[in-house]
Amino acid sequence: MHQALADEDPAALLDWQQRAPHAQRAHPTVEHLMPLFVALGAAGESAAMRVIHRSHQMGSLALDAFAFD
Repeated sequence: MHQALADEDPAALLDWQQRAPHAQRAHPTVEHLMPLFVALGAAGESAAMRVIHRSHQMGSLALDAFAFD
């Protein structure tokens, strides 16, 4: 996700379930991931992405936060 956001590659982002290893296992339901797509769409086509927080808990729970300026 980080690389697809940095590359501004919406096709890769939208195909996350096929491209990401273990995507279904990591996100069996999508309600926690969908706000990323809402924010990205609301930011518009020329918005730049920046990471405002990146950490993990319990070994695999990502607590990443992004801003689209």
